Order: sequence, then C-alpha cells, then structure tokens
Amino acid sequence: MRHSFIALALALLSVVCATGCDDPQREQWIQALRDCGVTDVTPAHTLYFGPTNNAGPGSGWRETFDAKNKHVDYRLRVDIEELPDPKPFIRASPSGYQCKGGRDVALKLNISAAVRVSTLPLSKELSDALKWAREIRITVGGVGWDELNESEYEEYVKKTLGPGNRYYEEMNEPHRLVLRRALAVENLVMAYDFSKEDAAWLKKKYQGPLGGDGSGDLGGGLSAEWHDNNRLTIIAPARVWILGELVPFKSSTGFDAAAAQDRVGVKIVRDAVIVAENQNRLAPPRKP
Repeated sequence: MRHSFIALALALLSVVCATGCDDPQREQWIQALRDCGVTDVTPAHTLYFGPTNNAGPGSGWRETFDAKNKHVDYRLRVDIEELPDPKPFIRASPSGYQCKGGRDVALKLNISAAVRVSTLPLSKELSDALKWAREIRITVGGVGWDELNESEYEEYVKKTLGPGNRYYEEMNEPHRLVLRRALAVENLVMAYDFSKEDAAWLKKKYQGPLGGDGSGDLGGGLSAEWHDNNRLTIIAPARVWILGELVPFKSSTGFDAAAAQDRVGVKIVRDAVIVAENQNRLAPPRKP
C-alpha cells in the first residue's frame, strides 16, 4: 500500500501540465516568487516541472513536433542523477536560498489547480483523491537560482562523456535543449483543506500517514501529516527544483547552437506538456 501511493506520477510516457496549462496558477506562482524577492522570472520563458531532484541545471530535454512541424511537448531525456560524477557544471545560487527578509511566502490555489500544482511522486489514484480538496495552500521557505556553468558543461559533455556515450549521443540529436538555470526551493509545504466528510473518506481509504495515523514518512524525503481542521500537509523539507529555463544545445557544437535570442531561455509554448521518457523520470524530492 505504501509504495502504491508513493509511486512516480510520471511513468513511461505519462504527461502532466506545465507552465502554460493554467495561467492563473502560473501567475500566482510568479507572484509568490516576487514576494520572496525573486524578480528575474520571465513567465513566457519559464517551464514549471517541480518539485524534483533530477531536472536541474544540465538536464537534457527534447522538444517534439508532429508531422506538420507543430510543437507537441517537452521531454526529459537526460536526468542529471544518471550522469556520472563529479558534475562541476552546477553553480549553486550565489545569494543562498532565503526569501527577502528571511520570511516565508505563501500562495493559495482553488480546487481547479489543487492537483495541477503538484508533480509530486504520487500515484494517479492519490492525485485524483486530492481533487476533493477545497483549496491548496503552498508555503515556500526560501528560493534561489542554481545555474549552469556553460564552459564546464561543454567540457564535461565532450571529455567526461565523449562520443559513443549514450548521453552524448542523445544530446547530439536535433531539437535538444538543456536546462540553463533552475529555481531551487527550500521548505516547500503543500496544505490541502478538505471537508470533514472527505477527510474521513481519505483516512479510511489509506494506511500510514495518509490514513490519519499521525505524521510519517512517505519516502523520497516527503512527509505527510493530518491536522485537526481536516488539513493534510505534504512536506518536502529538502531543497528541490521547481522551474527553469531551457536553451538549445548540441554535444558536438555546445551552446553555439543557440540563437542570440535564445541565450536567456527559449519561449515556452502555451499549454505546454512535459513527458518523462523511458527511465528518465522526474524523481521525488530527496533528503540531502
């Protein structure tokens, strides 16, 4: 039972909504980041995918098109967790991970966004159950931009990986993109408010923390706890990435493949969809 609802939501070729899926939701996230002191966020160039540990700076993506050359989706192809260590190309946020003034910031979403906001590693069954929430409140303890050191990344791909390596060959194909920078979030808390009847139904349906047996570990760094007011909180205390910017990349030529206007991130297609392919799945948050 426990592993059934911790299972990754992004199984083989499953899809989830991304940044453009719900404009009010996107704007609320952007506003929350601004309240935290993050002002250098451009919604049109921002892909929302989190929270996750492996879609950080240096992860490889593919933009796919249909037979008429119309955009279809963005696919995570190279998971940075799979790449061999050391990985010197990730430059941690130089300003740390604090909100302005050291305070938390919060945003509130209605029922229509209660599940879309979360790409947590939860089963479809549990994600559907969360739709019964009246609203979801999200609290962020701190944020910061982790960035890609481009020269280090190019050297890593050409020398540490090199021709013949499957990741090198993957990123040498057409329409490949690399996450140039990713927004890291600390102390992310999602609180789901239920009616008394729906809370009782959920507690009866599940065992462990979700069954109302106090607080507990869901695995992957996630924990859950019921409160007296029929509120369920899901907590990711570790630092996780939630959104970022993509730039064109090719293993053999590096970032020279990027046009000048794409150096600060390609424009994300409206109503974008993210797909996790094969073994490259968005991983759950993990304790450091």
